[in-house]
Amino acid sequence: MPEYTGWFRAEIVNYPEGEYCDVRFVDYGGYSSIEKKQLKQIRADFVTLPFQAQECFLYGIQPINGE
Repeated sequence: MPEYTGWFRAEIVNYPEGEYCDVRFVDYGGYSSIEKKQLKQIRADFVTLPFQAQECFLYGIQPINGE
């Protein structure tokens, strides 16, 4: 994540041609487009750790502006 320093575990969800790919952050949640040159291979022992984020949807929740 360019706005933060450090490394984050991420799963590549889309790897199109070009400079960027789409990733999902498995420990913090959320998605982002990342420059491919910023990606690094994760150590094998970190792959065995369970994800810390859970994707969920809230039923019946709408934005204040009604969209």
